Amino acid sequence: LTISNKGESITILADSTRPDGLPLIVSLDQFRLKNVSDVFISDTSLVEGTVNGKLTLLSFKPFQFTSTLQVDSLQLKEVNAGTLVIDVREEVANEMLVDVRLKGSENDVTIKGQYHAKEATTELQLNMATFDLRNVAPFVTNFLRHLQGRMTGAVSAKGKIDALEIRGNLKTDSVDLVY
Repeated sequence: LTISNKGESITILADSTRPDGLPLIVSLDQFRLKNVSDVFISDTSLVEGTVNGKLTLLSFKPFQFTSTLQVDSLQLKEVNAGTLVIDVREEVANEMLVDVRLKGSENDVTIKGQYHAKEATTELQLNMATFDLRNVAPFVTNFLRHLQGRMTGAVSAKGKIDALEIRGNLKTDSVDLVY
């Protein structure tokens, strides 16, 4: 199945020889995220950006996928966030290597690590060289009328998905908030 319009497209390909249709491959070419966000909220852009790449769903249980996706000019409720790259590879059976990066617009954030599908365990490391809190502000408007500043630090998440051990340090700088 391919849907295309004005240079952007989304293609979904399922394995017709298997009853579950897996692997399911979703390919995106110049696909604007606004097309999806407008379905939910039409008066404002929840998310905007242009996606290129591929996501392959390997299994529902245990949940496994691989991806090579890049979102250029990512905006969250009209706040520039930069470029988001989501790279998930399976080099060893049932082990996903995760590499997520958000760079640009005063953001430099990475998440790297592993997800073990059969055991439902993970070892992830979040590193924030800098994160612009304006990217979170639109999502906390029920609690805060205004939020800006920067966050830095590192956090690790390790263990079973349903009982993660999270450790780390986060620091804020020049935070301005109004309740």
